[in-house]
Amino acid sequence: MEIEKEREDDNAKKKYFRDVGLLIVLCMSLYTYCNLKFNSVYYAQHIPHKEGTETDLVMLVKNVGWIYTPKIDNIIYDDGTNDIINTKSKSFLTKS
Repeated sequence: MEIEKEREDDNAKKKYFRDVGLLIVLCMSLYTYCNLKFNSVYYAQHIPHKEGTETDLVMLVKNVGWIYTPKIDNIIYDDGTNDIINTKSKSFLTKS
């Protein structure tokens, strides 16, 4: 009887530590994902890139659905296609 009870206790401890470990890994993954998503422009600016590449604009167009888009006259943000359209100068930025 005592041996069975000890085995059950050991199994319960193993499950507990497994569950806590899994929770920690999931939380760390979520934190990493959010950090990369919300700070992508900063990271793009500070990694090595080819001279003349506008990394700010590339990250802006890629993440237009995630970032704050203020209300500016003559600027339209299209979340469906990630386009940024300037109606005054008839110019636009797009992923393609």
